[in-house]
Amino acid sequence: PGEKRAVLRRAVLAYQRDGQPEATVAMLKALQQHEHVQFDIRESKELWTHLSAAQRLTGDLKGAMATIERILADDPNYAPALFHKALALVASGRAPDALPLLTRADSGGLDNWSRALVLFAAGRAAQAADQPQDAVDAFERAIDVYPAFLPAYFWRSDVRLELGDPYLASKELCRHLGSDPLEYARDRVAGLFYDPLPALEPLVLRMLSAASEQNF
Repeated sequence: PGEKRAVLRRAVLAYQRDGQPEATVAMLKALQQHEHVQFDIRESKELWTHLSAAQRLTGDLKGAMATIERILADDPNYAPALFHKALALVASGRAPDALPLLTRADSGGLDNWSRALVLFAAGRAAQAADQPQDAVDAFERAIDVYPAFLPAYFWRSDVRLELGDPYLASKELCRHLGSDPLEYARDRVAGLFYDPLPALEPLVLRMLSAASEQNF
């Protein structure tokens, strides 16, 4: 239980792969309280970031925000903390307040995969804030930085459906056929920029309904 790297990685897998954020919270809090375990600054930021993400996924938005603020108090430009604070704000119904944080997170010299995740979150936040053009732009930027990031194609089409344009929605959805699905689906190291994807099935059903009405 004092093997901190092993416990941390297992805790990350609990919420990112097993869908058990409650287990993540329990493991990370126990690790923090272990009398023989010490953390350097980088390790502390990593642990708090994952703890905040797991707390948010359990519905503990107040705890998630308090945890992430511990990081931002010392490092206000730490991109993963900005990302997870933004997600907590969206979950709290404050999507407009989340958008500037995601813009700051994207300016931190991230790799392309991480940037795509941040920009996808920005698109979803803009949707929640009823800013469809900003959502379209964010999804397109995610595609620009990582062309195989398939969710950006899907939810860009979702915005078009919300705007009442099923033809353009279906046309844009077909753009993903030019991407390599194996590039998107390849195994990835569990990372700091994680948020479960929204369910795809409701979008599929809306798309099929719109296509049927238009005789596509």
